[in-house]
Amino acid sequence: MKKLFAVLLALVMLFALSASAMADMQTLSWLTARRDLEKTDLTGKYFKIADLDVDIWVPDLFKQVEEVSQNAFCAFAAENNSAVISVNHLTFDGDPSLEEIEKMAIDAGCESDGIFWINGFNALIYETKSEDSLSVLIKITDEGAMEITFAPVSNPDVYSVASLVLTSIQRHTLDVEDVALMMDADLNSFWGENKSVKYTDDDKEQLIHIAMWEDGVNSETINDVNNWDEVTDAKITLYNDYIDALNELGMGNVVLNLDYLSEDQDVTFFTIEAGEITYDAFADAA
Repeated sequence: MKKLFAVLLALVMLFALSASAMADMQTLSWLTARRDLEKTDLTGKYFKIADLDVDIWVPDLFKQVEEVSQNAFCAFAAENNSAVISVNHLTFDGDPSLEEIEKMAIDAGCESDGIFWINGFNALIYETKSEDSLSVLIKITDEGAMEITFAPVSNPDVYSVASLVLTSIQRHTLDVEDVALMMDADLNSFWGENKSVKYTDDDKEQLIHIAMWEDGVNSETINDVNNWDEVTDAKITLYNDYIDALNELGMGNVVLNLDYLSEDQDVTFFTIEAGEITYDAFADAA
């Protein structure tokens, strides 16, 4: 566990990602964490939560605990129980909203970190100081919720692991909309508002289309871009990263297209369609 703090410290900053345009809600996307994770030597695998259409990624440092309490779906523990992850089933009277559950948690002495959008789920994240734990809660039925708890979070290594694992929470059965929203949330973390992510999901095709643009880049100024190769290489790298992610998520049948546009989105400078560069303004003009 000692190496985790140095390896994963940057992942804690995932809590500080920019707000999503879809609901002014803080967003966490596995595609963002996955990119940072690839820079480390930390390995792990996905676990499907029993009886739920939900997966979480768990580092190999944790082993699944065979015997769990009656209200737990599953649990994982690091060596010598130095850190634990438990996935529990909570029930409520009636059908409270996450905002109402947040108030109940605060009244019970917890500290709320807020309601986040995590890979398609709205989730409440809160800390229980008396138990030295961090939890994320997602409603799964009108009267029930799944709570994933990490402890002890006073250990910065464990907090880093918690920050990583909670970004992986996602539906076991993904659709095109889920993945498109994950891409949109990921782009919010470094590209901001100058983009759009649209998707098509019907019997004939499953398609995600990403359009990206930059302020001040238009038909007049594009000729002054002297690092065009760097611009296009960055788009190709991003495209390939998303293709790898689609394959890892079992969505390899989705077609991905990407356009780099002028700031008014009326001129296209670079296009990748289904893995092929189909338009390059400078290359085609040469």
